[in-house]
Amino acid sequence: MAGARPQNRGNRSSNRVGATVSRRLRAAGFNVSPSARKHVYNGLFVSGKEGRATVLVDLGAPTKNKQVAAELIAEMADWPQAGDIDANVLSDGAIMLWVRYLSA
Repeated sequence: MAGARPQNRGNRSSNRVGATVSRRLRAAGFNVSPSARKHVYNGLFVSGKEGRATVLVDLGAPTKNKQVAAELIAEMADWPQAGDIDANVLSDGAIMLWVRYLSA
């Protein structure tokens, strides 16, 4: 067929961990910022690869970062797909969360 296109899952594949975690956090009421704003503006940024997601909490104030990170950990702990959650405070007061995310 001249107009036939190959069937593939494209962006709907199950290995898009960052998009899945970002979507679930938005559904839970968190304001997730677009990745293009990372390192330029303050915000909450999600990225992921191969069963691991990272969440950068950089809201400009260390106390606000700690509060939001605690809320994020509490939210993600309830997810059946979320495994280990590790947190690390960076030198500028931002908090990086690492989440092992199991595909359902």
